[in-house]
Amino acid sequence: MLRAARKDGGMDSSDDERYERRLVEETSKLRVELAGVEVRLTDRIAQSEGRLLRWSFVFWLGQVVALSAILSARPQAATRLYGTDLLGAALGCVLSIPLISTIDPPRTIILAGVILSAGGIPMSLGRPKQLAAGAMVTAFSASSWGRPNATATPASYGRRCV
Repeated sequence: MLRAARKDGGMDSSDDERYERRLVEETSKLRVELAGVEVRLTDRIAQSEGRLLRWSFVFWLGQVVALSAILSARPQAATRLYGTDLLGAALGCVLSIPLISTIDPPRTIILAGVILSAGGIPMSLGRPKQLAAGAMVTAFSASSWGRPNATATPASYGRRCV
C-alpha cells in the first residue's frame, strides 16, 4: 500500500519512515499497556484465590470438627458412618459431572447443600427446635437457586469444566 502511494506521488520515503516509526511507537505503547493490564489482572486473581483458599480452609476445618464430634459421640457407629460418608462422596463424584453439564456449577453446589440440609430433617422429627432450624436452612439453601448467573448457559460452563 505504501509503495503504491509512493508510485502515485502521494508519499515519499521520509513519509514512509515517519509512518513506520509512528506505527512502532503506537504498537510499543499498546504492548506496555497490555502488560500492565496483565500484571493487574494476575494480582487480582491471586488475591481472590487467597481469599477462596482461606474460606475453604475454614469450612473444611468446620467439617473436620463436626465429623470428629459425631465419631467421638458414638464410636460404635463409626464404621457405618464412615462407610456412609464414602458412599455419599462416591455418589457425589459420579453425579457431579452430569449435573454440571445439565445445570450450571453454582446451582449444582446449591443442590448439594439443599440435599445435605434436607437429609438432616428426618433426624430432628422429635425435636421441634431442631426441625424448625433444619427446615429454615433447607429453605434458605433452596431460595438461592435463582441467584447464580442466569445469563450463562450450561454449554458455556461445560466447555470450561470438561
